[in-house]
Amino acid sequence: GGIATSPDCCSSVLRVLIPDELHGSLNTRTLPVRPNMNTRDICRILAHKIRCTNPQDYGLFKLVQGE
Repeated sequence: GGIATSPDCCSSVLRVLIPDELHGSLNTRTLPVRPNMNTRDICRILAHKIRCTNPQDYGLFKLVQGE
């Protein structure tokens, strides 16, 4: 599976779309972020927030113009 992101310009939050394979939908989560955070930090926080037991099976992707 994959995780897609859509950051809002100049804000301190990151909107993350998480696939729900059971229902065939996407769930949105909002994470607080700091300017110096790296992808590993964000993935770690996200995995904890959604109670993901296998975070190594997922990735963080940036959406650009819906793609």
